[in-house]
Amino acid sequence: MKDWYSAGELVGVPGIAKDGSAAKSKVTVIARLKELRATSRPREARGGGVEYDLRSLPKAVQTALLLREAPAAPALPAPAASLPVTTTPAAGALVPAAPERSATALADWQRGTMAARVALVRELQRLAAVIGTDRAVQTLLGMIAGQALPETLAGALRLALGKGRGRQSISRATLYSWLKGFSEGGELALAPKAPERTRIEPWAPYLLAEFQQPQKPALTEVLARLRLPDGVTPPSYDQARRLLARMGVVARNKGRMGPNDLKSVRAFKRRDASEHWPCDIYTSDGHTFKAEIAHPEHGRPFKPEVTPVLDVATHRCVGWSIGLAESALTVLDAFCRAVEVGGIPALFYVDNGSGFKNQTHADPATGVFARCGTELTHATPYNSQARGMIEAFHRIVLVPLARTYPTYSGKSMDREAKKLAYKLTREDVAAGTAPRILPSWQAFARDLEAAIAAYNDRPHSGLPKFRDATGKLRHRSPNEEWAAAIAEGFNPEDVSVSPELVADLYRPCEVRKTKRGEVSLWGNRYFHKALEPFGGEYVRVHYDVHDGARVWVRDRNGALICVAEFEANKTSYFPASRVQIARERRAATREKRLLQHLEEIHLERGDAPALPGQTISDEEARLAQAELNRLRAAAALRETEAARQAEAGAAALAALTSKETPITPIQEPAAPLMRPKFRDDFEMWLWCEQHPDHTTPEDRQWLDAALRDDSALRLQVEAWTARHAGKEKPAG
Repeated sequence: MKDWYSAGELVGVPGIAKDGSAAKSKVTVIARLKELRATSRPREARGGGVEYDLRSLPKAVQTALLLREAPAAPALPAPAASLPVTTTPAAGALVPAAPERSATALADWQRGTMAARVALVRELQRLAAVIGTDRAVQTLLGMIAGQALPETLAGALRLALGKGRGRQSISRATLYSWLKGFSEGGELALAPKAPERTRIEPWAPYLLAEFQQPQKPALTEVLARLRLPDGVTPPSYDQARRLLARMGVVARNKGRMGPNDLKSVRAFKRRDASEHWPCDIYTSDGHTFKAEIAHPEHGRPFKPEVTPVLDVATHRCVGWSIGLAESALTVLDAFCRAVEVGGIPALFYVDNGSGFKNQTHADPATGVFARCGTELTHATPYNSQARGMIEAFHRIVLVPLARTYPTYSGKSMDREAKKLAYKLTREDVAAGTAPRILPSWQAFARDLEAAIAAYNDRPHSGLPKFRDATGKLRHRSPNEEWAAAIAEGFNPEDVSVSPELVADLYRPCEVRKTKRGEVSLWGNRYFHKALEPFGGEYVRVHYDVHDGARVWVRDRNGALICVAEFEANKTSYFPASRVQIARERRAATREKRLLQHLEEIHLERGDAPALPGQTISDEEARLAQAELNRLRAAAALRETEAARQAEAGAAALAALTSKETPITPIQEPAAPLMRPKFRDDFEMWLWCEQHPDHTTPEDRQWLDAALRDDSALRLQVEAWTARHAGKEKPAG
């Protein structure tokens, strides 16, 4: 920077004119400098003239020339990202003398203030390189006092003074402290410190005790019922709101949310399945369908239980099943379908529901998973976030499918439409007709299969992207991810099973003890001659859940001994399948719950239950008399049969002891016809019509009473008789 300037070089420099503005011509500059008696000398350059000493010019002109001709400041380097993050020490820990600050830990207002201070320090350094530090500080303070700072530096000054500072003045000591801090600690030394809010208001504990309740009271309600000790000033709404805003979301909601709900706001780990192959992990969970369909047995409205099975690596749905409720049999059906379509998994990741956690599946010797070599892994209780994949499948496949039915009952369904659908279906059921808007079981199964097939062919956001045949970059579908795994080396034959093994997997297993060629299961007895050498030993009995006529018996090593056939049963005239036993148990449980609920309704309405000596209605009396007649008929039948057997025994004994009466061989009676278990009186009447030779007088007595008292039975009998008039009765 030079010390002498010509009049032409001073044109346009602020501070020359009387009002502090710039002179627009050399004539104005020369006239003004003559008035100020500025020091001049002849100009040595070509053209002659005079030039003026910088030190004799006004201060504003000197500052303007210094700012114009000083070297340009280098660009502000980016804050170092590798500096450690500042953390607050725990209670009782040793605090370091000078903790190292980090630019990444600064708030936005701290970053802005730091950058503004750095800009002012850089300007001071530029001036100090020419006129010295003291004079540079004095020059900058003079420009601030005279409001002669350029607009960029004026804005930087306002921001550098700190957050919330209304004044625009700065002291000489502050500028020197910034220069020293910048030279010793760099940009971070100029960042302002965040205010430490360590003070706890005396009303804060009482406020939080009222606010952190599971009822989730509003802040206005908390302030209305807040009780404070004497001498403690209650907070205003804004003070309480600011206190809660300073707290973390977890600390603020403790007490308002339980440990399980707090998981939705806590940090979590996102699971990555990219390192797994298909069939490494299967996951499954039951889902109550959000729409009513027709029950497969009686056609009434109900919500089925859908159990899908997903492959974790590819998100592909490899198996599914539909059941009346979540049970071991429904899970078994879904798992076997998954094994048949995909293969045997190494892990099966499920929840702790009764359909997954039971003896049929988890037994180390006879369980289905032990026979497959699959490890059954249960999720942590009340931790549905860990099974987000299967929960997402329910949300994006099963719930949209339920929305396509008029009987949808989810949260998004219109309340009036939901009530109308419920009313229509119940009116049709009460009228004895099939509900008009109720989807059938078969139609629902077809729709579910189509929805799962569409899901497997649809791009999935949880799978990698690739460029398809059209050149579009998109996510892979589950089927495409499965095919890509095969192309990368996955061999489905390594985990596939034969049809014989799949059929065997459909048969659960129980351990039973043999005795004299027999083995008992679920109240049924099965016999085979090959079981005789195994008398008293424990064997594995495999059964078909849909057929109780036979069982497959294996030894302790798993070798097949025989297929034992049903022979006798003390509790039934026909072999009851495992499914039928489960249905009867479930029906009995539901009936018990309904009776208890009905009793509660009567008590709430004020109707006391019928006690001895109280009067009852005619309908109740008729039903009670019918039940009494049935019990009397059954008792009379038992007495008649006992008397007949006694007479036959006495006659046989007399024939054996009498010398005159020759002994005649006893003929084996013909095998009696197997009598079925009737579901209602109409089935009993129809069987008696088809088998009159096996109908007892007690049967006729019971049916006559039923036809006399039950109008619905009479209508069924008349309708059947009208349809089969003139036709031969079907053979039984």
